[in-house]
Amino acid sequence: MTKQIFLNLNNTAQNSVLNMMLFLFFCLWAVSFRLDAQAENLLEDDLLAGEVFEFESQPDLEPLPFWRRNIRITIQQTLSQGNKLEISRTETRIEYEVAPWDGGYLRLDNKYTYYSNDDQQLKDTGNSFGHNKLQEAWLQVSESACVSKIGRQGLYWGVVEGAFAVDVISPFDFTEPLLTDYSNIRLSQDMFLLDCYYSNTQFQSFYVESARLNTFKLKKTSQFDDLENALHEEFGGRISQSWEGGDVSFMYAHLYENTPVSIIDFNKPNGIRLDVSRYELWGLSTSWAIGRLLLELDWAYKNKQLENFSGKKLSHSEAAVGIEYTTFNNHQLNAGVWLYDQVIQEPNAKSSRVQSWTIGWSKTYLNDDLMLSFLGFWVTEPEVLTATALAQYQWDDFWDFSTALTYTDADGAAQSVSLNESELTLLLKLRFQI
Repeated sequence: MTKQIFLNLNNTAQNSVLNMMLFLFFCLWAVSFRLDAQAENLLEDDLLAGEVFEFESQPDLEPLPFWRRNIRITIQQTLSQGNKLEISRTETRIEYEVAPWDGGYLRLDNKYTYYSNDDQQLKDTGNSFGHNKLQEAWLQVSESACVSKIGRQGLYWGVVEGAFAVDVISPFDFTEPLLTDYSNIRLSQDMFLLDCYYSNTQFQSFYVESARLNTFKLKKTSQFDDLENALHEEFGGRISQSWEGGDVSFMYAHLYENTPVSIIDFNKPNGIRLDVSRYELWGLSTSWAIGRLLLELDWAYKNKQLENFSGKKLSHSEAAVGIEYTTFNNHQLNAGVWLYDQVIQEPNAKSSRVQSWTIGWSKTYLNDDLMLSFLGFWVTEPEVLTATALAQYQWDDFWDFSTALTYTDADGAAQSVSLNESELTLLLKLRFQI
């Protein structure tokens, strides 16, 4: 299959992009094995043998005041340099978690971001601005075999990492750097969620009062805002059955598409209006463990999908297959491919099947203080390829540091949704939390 992918890339530029992706991956791989070798040498040399350790008693620490026991405050500075400084933002995040009573749990997560003059989000305004995002605010109550959760939260379906055949409930915030974890760009919604567990069976249902769309720019157009404000409820459910070494889930949902389409409408001043599909989803997810190997499958059928420009309502199916593998020394590897129908980019063009490939790797070192990871992502139409190598280091209980090197190659049709304006970008992130 890998050979077929390379055969499809029939020009020098595309081959160079894949070479860059493989170069970043193998650089991280080489560093990881060097760290593994150093750890093994410490054991072989028995450097700790015969040492006598004395531990001094620590004085009792003064307990934190009540308001500080369950709260975490984080200050973060993020810079991303490509051909120019593309991301320059300062974030203050407050998280609060508490169990107010037996069987109850409350979580709040709020982030305020200040975008400075050099940040790419200032293209339309030109002036620095601040933006507040309430990411989570929910209350969970457990009673007997059921758990209910109400408030702002996310819901993720499916098992194949980087594939969104059935993982379509929570939208994305594409103003945030993806790096190597899709949870970095998830958006939450105001939702009621109910889970009930009976032996090896799980029943889940959800209700969203007002759907949200993917965010591409913080300063949205009035047409986009009007469309999002006009959306109504979403709802659905899932039944899951698990057994030793595997599980299977069946799901149904009544949803809005997360990304709007452009419809030709001569009644509009510019001849175009934004619209969004209101469709039904039937889905299946299953995973099967064979030793250290995990096989994964997602399948979905969607009806009443609006076609770009024409506005025709179509039905189609999507499928994704993936694998996850954990080595004996805890290298986490995953790969998958997602097959779906293309969103037509030009009037009178014909739709075609699109392949989306994902490969990932991660490993922790130094007593889990250092984590190295890699994410490669390639879509065939419109063609987008990204490769990101990420290093995260926890200095102490208060400070941590992250750096990421990302290579991006996107054709003109995909530039509007690509966060990186340059082919090669270096991201630096410094975080302090108390």
